[in-house]
Amino acid sequence: MNQLKLLLQEFPEYYLTILVLLAGFTPPISIHPFSALLAVLLILQIVFKNKLSGLLITTVFAILSMFMFLSLLSELSEFTIPSTNAAKLLLVGLPLSVLNILVVVIMVKKYAFDWSLKH
Repeated sequence: MNQLKLLLQEFPEYYLTILVLLAGFTPPISIHPFSALLAVLLILQIVFKNKLSGLLITTVFAILSMFMFLSLLSELSEFTIPSTNAAKLLLVGLPLSVLNILVVVIMVKKYAFDWSLKH
């Protein structure tokens, strides 16, 4: 049970690291240097658990997630009649947006309210 709680607490950083690496990945085998740098910073955050950098990462991710959700709504408004493309957009975009919001909530709880973290 304790390991599950620890995994849930670390999930946001792991999720963001994977998301950053996937965003910077270009086939066949290339990762954008900026993406690699962000992944290294997230890994350092996992190791050192700095509260200030955690709040900064959370804030930036929350703003980007909100922007992407509004972008999803904007794209959906362009469909005048229901179609398979609109359904695909909803089936992929909505769960991803919900997951991002959940990750933001977990990170806010972790970094804004957990006083045992390093300042």
